[in-house]
Amino acid sequence: MADARVADPKAAGTPIQRTVPFEPPKAQKFQEDTLPETELTSSLLFQLLASEIALQNNELGAAYSTYMAMAEETGDPRLAERAVQIAQAARAAEELKAAVLLWNKLAPGNKNAQELLIQVAIHFHEYSKILPTVQTYLSEVKEPGTEILKLQGLLLLSQDRRRALSFFKKATEKFKKLPETKLGLARLEEISGNSSNALKLARESYKLRPNSESVLTLVALLLKNKPEEARKVLEAYLVKNPTDVKVRDAYAQLLLQSGEYQKLYQLGMRNLNDPDFVLTCGLTLGQKTKFAEATDLLNQVIKHQKTDEEQSEQVQKAYLLLSDISLEQKDTKKALAYCDNVIGKLKPLAALQKANIYVRLDNDKEALKILNNISTAGNPALQEEVTLAVARITVNTNGEEAALAKLEAALKETPTSKNLNYEAGMLAERLNNLDKVESYLKQAIAIDPNYSNAYNSLGYTLLEKTNRTKEAAEYIEKAYAIDPTNPYILDSMGWLSFKQKKYNEAINYLNDASQMLESEDIFLHLIEAYWASDQKEEARLTLDRARELWPESTDLDALEQRLKME
Repeated sequence: MADARVADPKAAGTPIQRTVPFEPPKAQKFQEDTLPETELTSSLLFQLLASEIALQNNELGAAYSTYMAMAEETGDPRLAERAVQIAQAARAAEELKAAVLLWNKLAPGNKNAQELLIQVAIHFHEYSKILPTVQTYLSEVKEPGTEILKLQGLLLLSQDRRRALSFFKKATEKFKKLPETKLGLARLEEISGNSSNALKLARESYKLRPNSESVLTLVALLLKNKPEEARKVLEAYLVKNPTDVKVRDAYAQLLLQSGEYQKLYQLGMRNLNDPDFVLTCGLTLGQKTKFAEATDLLNQVIKHQKTDEEQSEQVQKAYLLLSDISLEQKDTKKALAYCDNVIGKLKPLAALQKANIYVRLDNDKEALKILNNISTAGNPALQEEVTLAVARITVNTNGEEAALAKLEAALKETPTSKNLNYEAGMLAERLNNLDKVESYLKQAIAIDPNYSNAYNSLGYTLLEKTNRTKEAAEYIEKAYAIDPTNPYILDSMGWLSFKQKKYNEAINYLNDASQMLESEDIFLHLIEAYWASDQKEEARLTLDRARELWPESTDLDALEQRLKME
């Protein structure tokens, strides 16, 4: 079914009508439109031209009204259809309803008109009035199963789920044995709270027609209480349908969620003809520290590349991922070698990777040499990464002021880079230049109003270095609203609560943060929060854990002495 696009009746200058009563014409079988013998008078031609000019000037309301008036005057369904198109463009619900009703009145057997009429009726919850039309429509279409699933998709959006389910049952009674009907019913039964009925119908649908839609619906229902059966269903389906990418990807996600990394590796090995999928499996396994399996898959991508062809982008990505894995394994020599193997459009990224490796090796001179030779023409994202890398090296070689100067020079060329503004703000914070901190971080926020890290850094800086606690809280809370699972933001929320003497609240935030990230700053804050809330033993235990992680920390020594924890 086509998109009815019903929405805001006030949109795009469309005149707001009184509520249009929904009185559809009697349902009829599909037939060709009967067009009236309308004389194209000069007056009618003028109105048509005037309406099209109004549309060009975005005066949708005037054009809509004219086409509706002409359709009613002439009885020409084509003019009513044009009014429908205008109402759709304006996303005007009541106007669309009126136009669709008129179109169906003038062309009662038009398939497209009936299709839109059904959608409009469902949007306005006119189930009883549209039922005969839906039943006739489904009897007329060549593939009722396809249309039944479209109908079910529309009804999924209904707020009155039980009423929508009842309507669907009545509308599809003639086709209740079709697998699509059973599938649609399963989905609607599930959202209506009838899980047992839903599962029964999903099984029947899958048995009648095992395809990606039916198997994924069945698996989704099984996962709630029978995860092992869900996995077996997926595995059995993929044995018979190994090329079903949609189901394969769902199975891969299930394996990842259940931690069955060996099976994910095997799945990747069975799909070597799909290098993008194998790359994804390799990347995922590498992130889960399954380095041997990840390396094997990535090497398979490289192996399957024909030697007489230009190096594919997938092969280049495989080399870069192998370089990342080598770094995780602290084999920098191999990591550099993999970067050198990259030939093609990703070679600049490989060079950037090499530069970062040399930074790890404290060889800033070689890193800068590589960075200065990277061609970034026409690639602003790469230029930004290179600039940031140079600035970070400059911190080590010439200090924060020199690094900030480089960033400020770059910002003159690309002032709309949120990342350059953020990095400049962080360097200004280290230099204790609060004016620049605020300026750069606020500019980053202006560029990206959802830049949670910028809100968090600005709020934390104000909290620590000024007495503007209320303003700091606004920024930190905004960051938390955007990204409530970020451990750095949770740390800021905890420290803000501590400053506000809400110690239990602070401990909750800081505990959550520490479980996600082992950061010395988070542990320092958590120790102090426990101590201030008179939970001395917890504070000492947290201190002991921190000493295991950072045995030479002078900050822990200072905190212990300041709080007199001995």
